[in-house]
Amino acid sequence: MRKISAIVCILVIILSTGLMSGERITEPHPNTYSHTGALQVNVDNINGYPVANVYVYVDGEERALTGPFGYAYIEDVPYGDRQIDIRYSITNPDFIGDYQKSPDITVDKEKEVVNFIATLPESSYLAQARTKGDSSSFTRIENFTPQIVPVIAVAMAVVDIASVTWSTDEFCSCMFQEERSLGIEQCIDAITDCGGDTRGCIREIRENAGPAANRCKFEGAMLVGDVASPFIPTGIAGHTIAKVVGEGRVLRIVDDIGESGRIVKTKAGDVVEYVKGGLSWAAKWVKGVGFKLGVIHYVSWWDELSQPALDGWNKALKNADRGAGKELLEDIGKGRADRVGKNLVGMSDDAAEWMAESTIGRTALKGWGDDAQKGLAEIFEEKGEQFTGNLARRFGDEVEIVSKGVGRGVIDVDRVNPEKLAVYVRGTGKIGVADPLDDAVGKQQLLRMMKSPHVTTEIVDDGGKPVEVIDRVAVLKKGSASKKWGWEHIVDRDHDNQIKEAFNLADTDKAVKDFIAEGLEKGYMNPDDPIEIIWDTTNPDHKLLIILSDSSPGSLTTAYPLPK
Repeated sequence: MRKISAIVCILVIILSTGLMSGERITEPHPNTYSHTGALQVNVDNINGYPVANVYVYVDGEERALTGPFGYAYIEDVPYGDRQIDIRYSITNPDFIGDYQKSPDITVDKEKEVVNFIATLPESSYLAQARTKGDSSSFTRIENFTPQIVPVIAVAMAVVDIASVTWSTDEFCSCMFQEERSLGIEQCIDAITDCGGDTRGCIREIRENAGPAANRCKFEGAMLVGDVASPFIPTGIAGHTIAKVVGEGRVLRIVDDIGESGRIVKTKAGDVVEYVKGGLSWAAKWVKGVGFKLGVIHYVSWWDELSQPALDGWNKALKNADRGAGKELLEDIGKGRADRVGKNLVGMSDDAAEWMAESTIGRTALKGWGDDAQKGLAEIFEEKGEQFTGNLARRFGDEVEIVSKGVGRGVIDVDRVNPEKLAVYVRGTGKIGVADPLDDAVGKQQLLRMMKSPHVTTEIVDDGGKPVEVIDRVAVLKKGSASKKWGWEHIVDRDHDNQIKEAFNLADTDKAVKDFIAEGLEKGYMNPDDPIEIIWDTTNPDHKLLIILSDSSPGSLTTAYPLPK
């Protein structure tokens, strides 16, 4: 078994063709026939290098993905005429889409081999493929929905070997499971002697490995680098040489991964640690999934988080002090860290980093709800670090409620200064309502605070004395249908649907509330009745009437359309 591994050389996986896909094989096809064979599907690019992660279908059923060596080995294929398809996506902007190549074959022996060349759908490429023996039909397909959806779609030109101190013994022992067998020794010798004949070594692997490649995906992935999953970003142009060195036949990369990158250490079935771009990263192989990537390998359970959560924490902690990041994650704990990470992934890079670094941001991540975390990040994004820090210092615990209000859309930060909501929260606290956004508040629950140049909102105590005054805003509360005020009154009288119909709005409560907010900002006060705001909209048939409370300054009683 000479030259069994091409892995000591760089495998050029997708040479500027822009192919992309996922990683994982499906369950074996059940053997319902008396005669079955094995099917080996090899997929190369036009230059003869293997293409990983191409979907393979047998008679229209998804059966496998090509592995690190560019082939899939499928067992229990019934004898007889079969249609074999490979399906893959092309990201090249001139040919973007999903494509399929399909030959018909006859399975009549223990092992059938089918060779494909994955190309761009351009006539010169297809002609080259035919000269290389692949004359299968090539078609564009619609609604391609594989069972296993790729976690990340990526197009790479060059993939480096993702190992510095990886012993070839691990790979060869997996391929040949008997300890100290002749096969293991031949495998090790072949890797040592492979030299520069990459494609020749690949052919040897395909001919000899058989189903072992399905069993040894992790070991193979470690040798070919990023092939089995696009999570480890080691595809750096110009880094092209790796070789086996030393008495222990250890595979080492001759130069580093790019200008500032290097693999630190690796262990079979465990974690690869490497440095790239000045950051310390880790990637863990998860069976059936591929690599999980994390900059946050500060805690033992980081790899148990979902990939979206890891993406969020990677964003937040990429420039953080390692000790501070570890402390934050330990304080949050595994149970909460997944949810928090998913919130972080939806924030901008700057906001996510600020949340992990600032005192108020860390407090939010440790204990606040989802809406409050997202709202605090939005305040930071819209108003900046200095404003948000001052808000936290001035209003203390009330900032959590303000942030929740922003996250829920109680205020639009572009139009209403969050400090006005903070003053409102402080005022309700003075009359015994700590959180005016809470459902338990009942009819006094605040649903929206809206900008209005004509309105001043007051919070009054039981004696009618104002405890806080907030100028240039009006408030919409939950209200009461029976008492005929607030949002419940608007809905009870069907004014919400009347507004939607008259002004051709979307069929949502938010659309109605946004429209009322626009009316409060753009309308004028009725000179004959100061509790009425009238908005002469651009609608040729209707205007909007907004009526405020005469006993609770700034609070909306109702709103509805009037004919012009």
